[in-house]
Amino acid sequence: MLEAFGWIGGFLLATCGVPMAVQTHIQGHSEGISSWFLWMWFFGEVFVLIYVFPQMLYPLIANYGLNIILVLIVIKYKYYPRKDLTFPKK
Repeated sequence: MLEAFGWIGGFLLATCGVPMAVQTHIQGHSEGISSWFLWMWFFGEVFVLIYVFPQMLYPLIANYGLNIILVLIVIKYKYYPRKDLTFPKK
């Protein structure tokens, strides 16, 4: 039963980044998202994944692994936005 809570919590935390990654992909850019935030998010996920991997805590490994993929999507659009974009004028 306790492991079920771990899997549910890991899934919910892992999917928190999905809306940002989807919105970034749809818009073709990640303007307005701090580079510092993205790199801290990325390295935080990598370091904690390295920490939990030897313990084989599968819910956490799944959480951090998925979050690394999601933050890499947002980082990709931060540095390589789609060329066909017309940004709205402020």
